[in-house]
Amino acid sequence: MGELAALEPGQRRALVLERFADLPILRIASILNLSGTDVKRLARSAQEELIHTEPARRDDEVLAAELANATPYDLRSALPAALDVAHGTQLARQRVARRLVFTAAAVVVLVGIALWAPRAPLGAEVPESAATPNAVGPAAQPPPCRNSDDLCRMRVLGEWRSQMADMVRTYVDPSRTYFTGFGYEPESIYESETFWQGRGGVLGFYLSPKQGGATMIYLQVATGRERAIRCGLLTQQPCVSQRFLSGNRYTLTETTYPTEGIEVQYSADGTQVVTIVARDAITGRTLDIARGDLIKLIQDSRLRLPHG
Repeated sequence: MGELAALEPGQRRALVLERFADLPILRIASILNLSGTDVKRLARSAQEELIHTEPARRDDEVLAAELANATPYDLRSALPAALDVAHGTQLARQRVARRLVFTAAAVVVLVGIALWAPRAPLGAEVPESAATPNAVGPAAQPPPCRNSDDLCRMRVLGEWRSQMADMVRTYVDPSRTYFTGFGYEPESIYESETFWQGRGGVLGFYLSPKQGGATMIYLQVATGRERAIRCGLLTQQPCVSQRFLSGNRYTLTETTYPTEGIEVQYSADGTQVVTIVARDAITGRTLDIARGDLIKLIQDSRLRLPHG
């Protein structure tokens, strides 16, 4: 069962949600129905027990990578691109990843480790998932979650972002060599509370590059133009409306490469609005991608909000 299974259930849950899923203490406290002080105490005592058998685990990045490898394969394969655990060590080493909430990782952890004992010891090798994405159906209604149901929201978000991220990679990174996981922060461009209240809203995420990469892709789907992010906000580039020979109309920047920042908005049916942004956020190896690639991607009818 490994050292993780030997921990008390409360210790295991608190440790995994804080050090691996990187959830805020108050969010963990709400999920586990504990105080913030108790969460910190449990996570600290759990790490100390693991450090006793392997001193290297005092480094949070080492511990996070081992927790990733301890996630059961059958649970991980249920979420096609949820975590890319084969690159777990690289994810842990990226400082930017420490600031992001990897929702799908939290879902896997909550189901496979945090709520029950793991089926793989710390440090065990786990094969990479070969699951393929499923099409996401139309979304005329919000996800079946109460606004306060954190576990339901995490499940819906994890599955949706996994499917969307895998779809993006199919178009712009088919070899699966450039991007790793996806990032989320508690801001309105990532998730609006109104979406969970059935009043319309948005879901979005960043697809982050592997260590040494520079190009990031942001994807957002909104229930209408009044909810969608304003074109040009992320790239600081002017946007224009253009009708192509195909008859489709897009709102987009006139820039053509991510070094300048590319942004495309499109609504296939006049309701849900998809926004895709590609930009080089940091120095490093850039992805060979042009505006035409994003236009092809944004026409995929599977880029939809999750249905109820």
